Amino acid sequence: MRKWSPFFCLIVPFYSANITSLKITAMKKIYLLSFVLLISAKVFATHNISGEISFNHVTGLNYEVDITTYTKASSVVDHPILILFYGDGTTDSLPRINGGGNGVIVAPGVRQNIYSGAHLYPGTGTYIIHFEDLNRDGGIVNIPNSINTALYTEAQLVINSAGSYNSSARFLQIPIINVIDNSPLTHNVTAYDPDGDCLTFELVSCKGAFGQPIPGYWLPNFVSIDSINGEMTWTSPAMTGLYSFAVKVNESRNGVLIGYVIRDFQITVLPPPAFQFYFSGNNAWQTDINGNYSYTLNAGSTLNLNLSYTDSFVSPIDLNAYGEAFALTNPPVFSKTISIASISSMFSWNVTAANVRSAPYIVTFRGASDNINNDLSLLIYVVDANTVPCSYTTSINETNQFAEGIKIFPNPSPGIFSITGLERGSINHLLIYDLTGRLVKNITLENRHNIIDASDISDGFFIFELRDEKSVLMNGKLILK
Repeated sequence: MRKWSPFFCLIVPFYSANITSLKITAMKKIYLLSFVLLISAKVFATHNISGEISFNHVTGLNYEVDITTYTKASSVVDHPILILFYGDGTTDSLPRINGGGNGVIVAPGVRQNIYSGAHLYPGTGTYIIHFEDLNRDGGIVNIPNSINTALYTEAQLVINSAGSYNSSARFLQIPIINVIDNSPLTHNVTAYDPDGDCLTFELVSCKGAFGQPIPGYWLPNFVSIDSINGEMTWTSPAMTGLYSFAVKVNESRNGVLIGYVIRDFQITVLPPPAFQFYFSGNNAWQTDINGNYSYTLNAGSTLNLNLSYTDSFVSPIDLNAYGEAFALTNPPVFSKTISIASISSMFSWNVTAANVRSAPYIVTFRGASDNINNDLSLLIYVVDANTVPCSYTTSINETNQFAEGIKIFPNPSPGIFSITGLERGSINHLLIYDLTGRLVKNITLENRHNIIDASDISDGFFIFELRDEKSVLMNGKLILK
């Protein structure tokens, strides 16, 4: 006989077998959810590590919607079902479908849970699909009282009158990320779109119960994301512990936003070990105007790239490649030769006319030293004479909503650039770091509009942080050339 969790027993009386078509009012939804959350907060302990929603168009107004969560396998909480809000006033109890209904252990102490349901939408419109679940993992540094804070995430589905249907972006890597204290991290969420639509990435604040801001949540310093390739950079994690982040993947078609998904996930900062790791061979790779490794290929051409990963203090080490391209009928070939201290590899892809599209293929190379991972990202555009590539203005992500109206331009810059839109009468600081986390310039800004001379810094890629006396206003990538 199946043993149901206490959570399941609590919610069963509220839902019938026909819940897919059940219409409930906003007041009833709030009452129900409040009741479940109240009881859960008293009964359950540390639980959720990460969560996301994805949807797939089936036919007409029929969609399949999935919730994916990552939870602590040791937790007493184990949900065989989760409640999903479809965004049209209806909810459903989604069953867990992977691992024979029991979930799957995907990393030491981490269980992946996939819940799936089918839904018929009433017509055209914009729908915010969401779910929430108590409790988050305990002891998260940037979420006060995280053990009693709900994990909430959402996705936007747009159904328009033109009959143009859409499936959401999806993630290819599990969100189990470890970083070393005071050592730079690069992590790519490795998202792709099954329809080939253009994707952009941004960091957003984690949310709690009812999709509301979490009181006291803060984004650590020196964190940014490349809006084009989805590579997240944390140049200088300052304190060991658990940290929560959320990445929003926006999807556009013909220049029009048609939906988004949000992944809420954790990063673990560990004490410094006695080893160093690094990539090599990529210095010869091509970069675009945004500083991203990038190639544009025509059908019938072949891309060959060499890459090495070295760690002279740890064995074993590993190097792998991920991306949507590996699931195609003509996937790239990734081969590697492993020695005690280093790995040399070759990436080779012969592209065809079937690979032509506007959006780039994002390839993530992940080097692993013990349980520490670091990523390197590559963009590959496959085009023909009629292709209009995705249009991007910049790959800098403005990570803080209070940065609205502030602009840094041009970027890339020859060394002289402007910062405009600062608050009148405020004193601000521009800090520029190299990719090892070393501070190379600290400039005090006392004007609303400023001209910055950084020509004394050598050309290359840097991380900037613009802050006032209390908080970070904006951070991102700065390119000097």
